Amino acid sequence: MIVCADIETNGLKGEVTKLHSFQYATSRGDTEVIVLNHNLGEIFELNQEVQNVLSWGCYFHNAAFDIAVLRLFGYTVDLYYDSMLLSNCYHANVDPIKGSKHGLAACGSRVGEEKAEYDGDWEEFNEEMAVYARQDVVTTLAVVSDLLPKMQADAVAWEHYLTIDLPYSEILMTLEANGLPIIPTKVLAAIPTLQGIIEDRLAKCREIFPLIPQGTIKKLVKEKPTGTSRGDHHFLGVEENTGKFMYKVIDDFKPSSTQQVCKALTQLYGWKPNTKTKKGNVQVTGEILEGLPYPLARVVTEYLSAQKVMGTFLKAAVNNTTPGHRLHCSYNNALTLTGRLSTSSPNLQNLPADADDEVSNIIRGFIGVEGDKRLVSCDLQAIEYRMLAAQMADSFLRYEGAIPLDVQFMMDVFIKGDDIHTAMADLWLGDEPDRKLARKRGKNISYGRMFGFKAAKASVMMGITEKQAQDILDLADKTNPSFNIFHSRVLVEMKAGGGVGHTLFGRRLFYPDLLAKNKWDRLRAERQAFNASVQGSAADLLKIVQLLVVPVLPEGSKLCASVHDELLVECVDEGQAVVVSYLLEQAFAAKLLPYLPCAGSAKIGHTWLEIH
Repeated sequence: MIVCADIETNGLKGEVTKLHSFQYATSRGDTEVIVLNHNLGEIFELNQEVQNVLSWGCYFHNAAFDIAVLRLFGYTVDLYYDSMLLSNCYHANVDPIKGSKHGLAACGSRVGEEKAEYDGDWEEFNEEMAVYARQDVVTTLAVVSDLLPKMQADAVAWEHYLTIDLPYSEILMTLEANGLPIIPTKVLAAIPTLQGIIEDRLAKCREIFPLIPQGTIKKLVKEKPTGTSRGDHHFLGVEENTGKFMYKVIDDFKPSSTQQVCKALTQLYGWKPNTKTKKGNVQVTGEILEGLPYPLARVVTEYLSAQKVMGTFLKAAVNNTTPGHRLHCSYNNALTLTGRLSTSSPNLQNLPADADDEVSNIIRGFIGVEGDKRLVSCDLQAIEYRMLAAQMADSFLRYEGAIPLDVQFMMDVFIKGDDIHTAMADLWLGDEPDRKLARKRGKNISYGRMFGFKAAKASVMMGITEKQAQDILDLADKTNPSFNIFHSRVLVEMKAGGGVGHTLFGRRLFYPDLLAKNKWDRLRAERQAFNASVQGSAADLLKIVQLLVVPVLPEGSKLCASVHDELLVECVDEGQAVVVSYLLEQAFAAKLLPYLPCAGSAKIGHTWLEIH
């Protein structure tokens, strides 16, 4: 029997003080809304019917929220399933409906059971809310009834759902509940520093392109004197039929304006945008800017990055922390195509991993603890490249019964514990005297090949000409030919499967556009599918490590962040931090990959900046 359940509350994540109702629907045809009217902080009696239904193992749509709230109000929930996660695991790349891929409204529309709407007051339970609540579980039941047999038919993907993604919901709830510790005095000190960086980067943008004409002509009844200040009005003439004075407004360049950035790039460099939004507006995303070889594009990217950090991390640290000085992010396990964890409010993934990035270092400087407490950081080293080497070895053994020399070279680097990016740079950039620069460029080339970058983008990343970048890419293909064979093999296998494949650990990959007739749709799908094969496998591995280590963390320690390939744990003192460091390194060193060891190095300190 399938049982689907839901709750109604008076708030969103972190804001709930009232649990209005619990409702459920079963595949036997039972549907019931149980009014609870529980108020947090007041004495109330748990509803035994609710507790009984919960023992059956219910499907919730976005279970992490519902389970956390039910436990907050005292209910025991040991066995549960998540229909939103089920949708993401079955067809992560499904076309969105009204901007959502896996929300209940989108999932319901796909199976012909529309989600109800409710625009009333959420503070008190009422009949209209009851109708809405009942329809939600009916919609969830329709979604699960459709997806469950499909998912179970893919035994590998179903096993992955049950053993990795679903159990990881518990880790996700732990991360949200624990939050990141912050040091208030350092937050306040960071504000003027970051503001100064933003002002400096804005000035650099305006050094290159100081003024920009506005799109419309101003018509004024009175003549306006011109000057050199911001908002300067340049006189064009008097309109013949009205006698109004016509002016063209020249304003300071605003790098936060997509239209102004586009105009500036076109005027300075002759650049023409080739992507537009669905409404026909010019699209100049951060990814597009990073791929352009122009000085203005670089400084605009740096300015926007600093602004984003100021508007997300610093604002959240100042306004949205709990009384215990903790920054609570929202984590989601069912949004990305690859299975990587995503965060919001603030988005930890927006924090650059580069240790030389001054803006991210300011943020990491106020995330930390004081006194006897310590933070432990453990980073899964070169995980995506390590995953690539393991997958290549596995593929060649299956198809040809032997591992090629260039793949064995990659594996030997990892087995010896050497740095893979330095080793590959020695192959491709051996004549570069600056070894730090060589390593950085070798890393650019490695990941560029993995994620489908061409010479134009690689040249921007490395600060060299497109011809030089192409020469290095050609040398990489010559010295590491097995990569291209493996790349083609992954895509051939997925196309043979109708656009479906699996990560190394069994997560289902869904890219139907691999079979698209449109060339550009097909090429985009090929880039995404190969990326998902490697990055999705790496995401699986990081989840597995957390599932291994969190249950054995000593009492008092807290897993407080999972960002990129790094874990952060807060400890009560240095002695506990040493124990946690050992546990993390042992979990990372567990034999989780075929043919290759994993490795993670743990560091101990007071702030994230110290140990990053």
